[in-house]
Amino acid sequence: MEIIKCGTEVISKIEQIHGIITCASIRFDKCVYEFSYFRNGDYKAVWLSEFEFTIDKENIKQKIGFKKE
Repeated sequence: MEIIKCGTEVISKIEQIHGIITCASIRFDKCVYEFSYFRNGDYKAVWLSEFEFTIDKENIKQKIGFKKE
C-alpha cells in the first residue's frame, strides 16, 4: 500500500484551507489522513479522505509495510 507522507502540505477542497498531513490511519483497505491547520489563531485538526484535498507536489506517496527478507 502507498500513503501520503506525513508533513506534506495540502489544500482542502472545502474552503481552500492550507494545512499539513500529520497522521495517516489505515483500517482494512482504506486510509484517512489527519489534516492539521491554524484558523483565526486556533489549531485545528480533522480527518479527511484523499479525495477531499489536493496536493501541489508529485511523487509524495511512500510504500508502507514490512520488508520480507
